[in-house]
Amino acid sequence: MDDHHLRWRLRALPGGTESGSQTLSTLLFPLTHRLDSVTAQRDTDSDPGPAADDRSAVSRWFFPDGEEPDPRFTLANERTFLAWMRTALAFIAGGVGTEALPDSVLEPGIRTFAALCAIAVGILLAAGSAVRWLRIERAMRRDEPLPAPSIVPVLSAGSILAAVLLGLMVLT
Repeated sequence: MDDHHLRWRLRALPGGTESGSQTLSTLLFPLTHRLDSVTAQRDTDSDPGPAADDRSAVSRWFFPDGEEPDPRFTLANERTFLAWMRTALAFIAGGVGTEALPDSVLEPGIRTFAALCAIAVGILLAAGSAVRWLRIERAMRRDEPLPAPSIVPVLSAGSILAAVLLGLMVLT
């Protein structure tokens, strides 16, 4: 673990910053002392480690700069991406299911509109989750603050729209 990863861990703690509070730095002194000795040992080793050219062309294209983040953070980012994709697929499946309802349950015009809205929200969530994954991965590699989630308003608007349409369906 290097200083880059320590900064990420300190930011994750309540009230944590790069420098941390005096109490936090006192608690983490053994960890930071160990990090300093590991870093010094790594710097004196003859093996330079993997070169930047060892990355695939796709990796260099998506992530042209920055350092490789801790794999745990990358994998957590991936799990979040997959959760957003499951939500997008649920909206798309809900749209397909809504369109499959018989005419006696819901008027064809309202049914088609509701189905198209659900499918559109699913498509927007799928695209937004891919963009969010990429933005977060780049921010972690550049040691920048994480970007605000821009797909949460899309999900909220889609859920509100679905609730209103469901309410209209129940009332009619």
